[in-house]
Amino acid sequence: AGAAGLSSAISAMEEGAKVLLLEKQSITGGSTARSGGKVLGAGTELMTEYNMDNNPDLLYDYLMEVGQDFINEDLLKPFVYGSADNLDYLSQHGVVFEDVEAVHSNLPIWWVHNTLGLSGMTDGHGGRISVPLTNSFEELGGEIVYNTAANELITNAEGKVVGVKGVKADGSVVTVNAKAVILATGGYAQNREMMARIPGDTGYYSSVPASNTGDGLVMAGAVGA
Repeated sequence: AGAAGLSSAISAMEEGAKVLLLEKQSITGGSTARSGGKVLGAGTELMTEYNMDNNPDLLYDYLMEVGQDFINEDLLKPFVYGSADNLDYLSQHGVVFEDVEAVHSNLPIWWVHNTLGLSGMTDGHGGRISVPLTNSFEELGGEIVYNTAANELITNAEGKVVGVKGVKADGSVVTVNAKAVILATGGYAQNREMMARIPGDTGYYSSVPASNTGDGLVMAGAVGA
């Protein structure tokens, strides 16, 4: 139930699906709640309003440069060139953006869109994103099951994913049978073993929740992803 999970859940409900959202923690937000409440984007109405250079190509070139060999161009292109639509989507679901600032003081191009009241370098205010999305999901009739760590994908004889299992904080098992499952389980910065796979990266990051242990990757790998 971070930004990705909540957005996916809302979109599915708007398409007519009945959605159950499993959240490992006792609150929504995940890493989003720990963020500065800022969203990267280019080609947006807010940038035009501020008379800024609004060419998404500049953002694409910047990310290709800093990402070097780690960047997958096929994934980067929809991220960059769909970023204006992403911000519009968030706005339609209650997130308020008030201005734009440079991604870093050394860079002249401004791409960071600040949520309401969060101009300047801030941290831990991502609730300005996750709270409106949570409200939007619940207003549509969506259900969130808290304190439940999803840990296994259920597959049928053909190998299709038809549900998910999880464990609640009290140790009881939750089984959800579903026509479709969306994995939006955050990162793995709190998983020492996974972090050790990255060259030059040594481990824990205090800016992400303790729940970010790569559960989604483990579940998906177990069924052949």
